[in-house]
Amino acid sequence: MITSLFFFVRLVAAWFLTLFLVVVATSELFGGDPQWFILTPCAAILALVIVSAFSHLRRVRLIAGTVNASALSNRQRRQVEVPFEAGEAFDLLAAAIRELPGIEEVHSARDSLQVRAKLQRIDPYGGRHRYNPMRWFGAIRNQILATVTPGDG
Repeated sequence: MITSLFFFVRLVAAWFLTLFLVVVATSELFGGDPQWFILTPCAAILALVIVSAFSHLRRVRLIAGTVNASALSNRQRRQVEVPFEAGEAFDLLAAAIRELPGIEEVHSARDSLQVRAKLQRIDPYGGRHRYNPMRWFGAIRNQILATVTPGDG
């Protein structure tokens, strides 16, 4: 609960302060009071941020089952242990990443046991939400960084 509240307050406060600076700067340019053609889009953007923050928290809760700092972070981390030697595990990992659907670029470095790849994002809604303003600013690719760390035995 606290993590969700902290995420929401942090996101809304950042956007509010940014939009507040825009309103103050434009009101100084136009002299005096803030104009309606500046306040209206700023209020709409802030409302969109609030709705999308609630939506994001709900999606995270549905997918992850719980809302915590690792589920809300931008970088998702997963650790998988396999009972193979480091070289064999690296070969399996590189082959598995190359076979992912929508993979675009795969760079593997055997000396550092790392694989970097770019994966085309899929549209889960089938292109119906093409005109969603929040999708205009999003990334079009996911990035994968996989590292094989040799363990004991």
